[in-house]
Amino acid sequence: MSDPRIHPLSSHLANQVAAGEVIERPASVLKELVENCIDAQATHIQVTVEQAGNKKIAVQDNGIGIHPDDLVLAASRHATSKLSDSEQLQQLSSLGFRGEALSSIAAVSQLTITSRQNQQEYGWQYSNDTRPTPCQHPIGTTVMVQDLFFNVPARRRFLRSDKTELQHITTTLHRLMLSQFDIAFTCQLGNHQRISLPIATNQAEKQQRIVKLCGRTFIKQSLYIEQQYQHYHLTGWLANHEGHRPNTDIQFFFINGRIIRDKVIQHAIRQAYFPFLPEGRHAAYILFLTMPFDALDIN
Repeated sequence: MSDPRIHPLSSHLANQVAAGEVIERPASVLKELVENCIDAQATHIQVTVEQAGNKKIAVQDNGIGIHPDDLVLAASRHATSKLSDSEQLQQLSSLGFRGEALSSIAAVSQLTITSRQNQQEYGWQYSNDTRPTPCQHPIGTTVMVQDLFFNVPARRRFLRSDKTELQHITTTLHRLMLSQFDIAFTCQLGNHQRISLPIATNQAEKQQRIVKLCGRTFIKQSLYIEQQYQHYHLTGWLANHEGHRPNTDIQFFFINGRIIRDKVIQHAIRQAYFPFLPEGRHAAYILFLTMPFDALDIN
């Protein structure tokens, strides 16, 4: 029996506990890393995945980078560059702000962070519990996660087949790629699947990205909408009455660039489609709502 006295958890154990909340599967790691790239003002993000993320997940960006003195801190709990006071909680514009992702990932994997800022002649590299060392690296940051859950065998056994985990990774990437038309993506998922998307600045280029991710049929059967009400701006694509689908694979709703899965929103859209949806069929849509940050509780 363990000691019944109350005591503080060690830093490593606390991070492993937090990892159970932050990291459900390899796709969760990928989401956190790509969102960090977006917050770093990247315009190009490269993703490499091996063995469905179990062996390796590497994400490289051309963003603002991390100061060498902050590399160790970046992998610490509750350390972030995105939040400095409680008032900012009311107007959050960044995707990741809790400062738990990298520390949680480091607790259950072999984590390496390499980064270089614009004013630096070379980059700096940090691996689990080592001192940063200088190295060659382009401007931006690369985070490499290897041997995920190597020290948490129970969580490894929880993972599904490589095919299933890769599908979760692909779905996560599609959501992120649809949310950020102003970022180019290059992704290598295993030995065969490759995704390459340039920046999409105009309507035609955005539709071309949607074609690659959701299929040409969706665009052919969709209408583009744009509505403004006070400080709320709604844009996107709605499938017409012939564009219903057997599942909900093309139902994307973004608020301020963040994917939202909300039952109230889903019900409202379904009610609007109700007269046109045959039994067992589902609406298809990609919608973007921009609204004041202080009008949204992202939790």
